[in-house]
Amino acid sequence: MVVATSILPKMVRRDFDYSIDDGYQTMCIQSWIENGFRVLSVNDGEEIPELTARYPDVTFIAASRNASSWTGRKTPYIADLLLALKDAPEPVLGIINGDLLFEPSAAWVKNLPAAVSDAMVVAHRYDTYSLRHGSLRRFFGLDCFFFDRDTACLALEDAMPFAMGVPWWDYWLPCLALLSNRKLLLVDRPAILHLIHTTGYSPDVARNFTYIFANSVINKSKRSSPAMPQIALKMISLCHKIAVSPAETESGQLTQLSDPVVKLLDSTLRQSRVDWKSTDDAPHPQDSPFARVKQRFAAGRALDNARRLLLEDRLRDIAPPRIAAMHQVPEDARVQAMLGEIALNRGDLKSASAHFIKVAKLWSEVRPLQLAGNLLRAMGNREEALDCFRSILQFEPGLPAIYIAIAQILSETHRQGDAVDFLEKAMMQNPNLPGVKELHETYRKQAQTPTRTHIKRVIRRMQISRLGQLIRGLGTIGKC
Repeated sequence: MVVATSILPKMVRRDFDYSIDDGYQTMCIQSWIENGFRVLSVNDGEEIPELTARYPDVTFIAASRNASSWTGRKTPYIADLLLALKDAPEPVLGIINGDLLFEPSAAWVKNLPAAVSDAMVVAHRYDTYSLRHGSLRRFFGLDCFFFDRDTACLALEDAMPFAMGVPWWDYWLPCLALLSNRKLLLVDRPAILHLIHTTGYSPDVARNFTYIFANSVINKSKRSSPAMPQIALKMISLCHKIAVSPAETESGQLTQLSDPVVKLLDSTLRQSRVDWKSTDDAPHPQDSPFARVKQRFAAGRALDNARRLLLEDRLRDIAPPRIAAMHQVPEDARVQAMLGEIALNRGDLKSASAHFIKVAKLWSEVRPLQLAGNLLRAMGNREEALDCFRSILQFEPGLPAIYIAIAQILSETHRQGDAVDFLEKAMMQNPNLPGVKELHETYRKQAQTPTRTHIKRVIRRMQISRLGQLIRGLGTIGKC
């Protein structure tokens, strides 16, 4: 088995709030090799010397062209990956994205050689923000494709200008298989994990490749056998609707035309889903990224369900088993944020604030900690609220709303002088905090007023006391 990919010269990935960068790429490559794959990487020639030194177990192949005009990076065309595979001696060929972590299993070696004889084998990735602790959420696109040499040669005919790092090539390949009367198999397990990151292409690139995909499917259908499966005929019909839409079609309308393609392929793949996880595989250690994957899958499904209900303003309808599933991943910041939303929706301010504090600790972000502080303050837990707001200033000292909230709580707890001192120090550090100067002036005047009144009262008491002494003295003199 051999797979082609393109390894980035510099990969930046974060596992919650710490960066693992090249360490993650090394983990991915090692997972492919341990599962029995030989690895080819197609790269620009200038990138290869440094990459070869860094990853000696990978065979690097120089490409004479790249898709930088589409992506802004020297990403290779799918055609060049197929060319590298076509000449490989292995009977099982594959294309995979370069940032995937494969679950250790004997399943690939055991099942792939027979499967690719009449099918294209594909796999979804499971997105996560933490390899060892996060919920796992299925990504609707495809990231792995395994096939034989005949399929590689057929794909080469229509491969341009699809490229790594642009949309729609992951749908084009399985559609090509359907048009060639090949089956599709979707491997659900062994699992494939992926650390979430931002997408690398613009809306204009997405628009252009929507049309490129549709026209490629139509052109391929004209050269294919008329005896195609029903799913292929439906796909061709949908692509015709995209192709005839004007080039100036708005993005929202184009998405409405392309969404049925995605849903049709996804429903087809769901019907061909297989679980190849071998019972002979060794159990995963507790610190493995693949430990407790079933619970993390369930948490990911529950999180998706909760997000949908939140958008529909129906969060109160979430089922208790879904909430229980999310509680199985206490170290996932996004799950904790959703549990906080659920508690807030139910009026349980104490639980909501606890979840938001947890989010802030996991993410080191201001917003959840500010929410927790506001909730604690609303419940009357002012000292705990102060702790939240003061924590925010440790890593985000420029937020005027936080200074104001702290001063207000100090004032509410009869520490007017402390509030004035706190705001004075804040203005010394940053004189341009909106609203802080005005609040300081208000509290300064309020702090002085009781003092003046108190002094007047003391003087008045002294005057009355002395007057009484004088009267009593006069009375004594009269008696004398």
